[in-house]
Amino acid sequence: DAMHKKLKSEDSDLTVQDISSRCSQLWRSLSESEKKPWQTAAENAKEEHSRQH
Repeated sequence: DAMHKKLKSEDSDLTVQDISSRCSQLWRSLSESEKKPWQTAAENAKEEHSRQH
């Protein structure tokens, strides 16, 4: 969401598809250590969601 807003603010003509493509490229370019905090946050959010539902 934050990256979506950042990319959209840089280029308001981007489509959702363009933004998704750029985010995918950025994600693939990250090292495993750079991805780890995001993966941990996603796992924590998943666990919290499971507890609530």
